[in-house]
Amino acid sequence: MRSAFAAAAVICLILSPAYAQSQDWQEYRPDQGGFRIEMPGKPDLKTEERNGRPTYSAVVGIDKSIAGDDLVFMVKYQEGDNEPGPAAEKILDTVVKAMSEGGKLLDVKNESLGGYPARRFSLEDADKDTYEIRGVITDHYFIQALFIGPAGNAQGKRFLDSFAIIKP
Repeated sequence: MRSAFAAAAVICLILSPAYAQSQDWQEYRPDQGGFRIEMPGKPDLKTEERNGRPTYSAVVGIDKSIAGDDLVFMVKYQEGDNEPGPAAEKILDTVVKAMSEGGKLLDVKNESLGGYPARRFSLEDADKDTYEIRGVITDHYFIQALFIGPAGNAQGKRFLDSFAIIKP
């Protein structure tokens, strides 16, 4: 009986990484968006208006019963000014501060994506949910890729690492 239980436990451990490997990863590259990102399935698309400008989002959610943890992969982008200008760095710092308010900022890195100012940061909210985010301000959009799930998750890393700016 113990060996059957041990075998079942080993199979569960093997299937969990296999699940991550077998996802239907596909590139999401919106027309005129100026970026690409890989997502673990076909995203649900949504458009809404914020501050008088259209905001677009693409989301893939994976339920805890399937992946072992609830996982959310989201990219949001909003039309912006034509030139990011010198204020872009300050705007990105303000975004990091605002998003981490009420929670705990775990890590923040200044980076560049496609020659544009960007931030990569992680935070934990009051409910102990972990967010990993990459944000960039380009000539046309403010773009954020967000992963919600356990810190260090291989799928979250793949998602965020695949985020790239595409120039025409």
